[in-house]
Amino acid sequence: ASGLEVLYDTTDASGVATLEAKGGNYWVVATFEKPYSELYWNHPVIISGEMDPVRLDSENATERPKF
Repeated sequence: ASGLEVLYDTTDASGVATLEAKGGNYWVVATFEKPYSELYWNHPVIISGEMDPVRLDSENATERPKF
């Protein structure tokens, strides 16, 4: 275990979520449901000082079929 806290959030009406976290290595894990599939993200993020936004979109997602 990393000893880092697990953080949860959902997006606002404009699709933005903002979290504050201690410095360290994290994973951003998210899903977006579509009618017959879902978009899935599992990206490593290193937090140290000021951060650039982490953008999750269809281009950096894995699309998984729903059965």
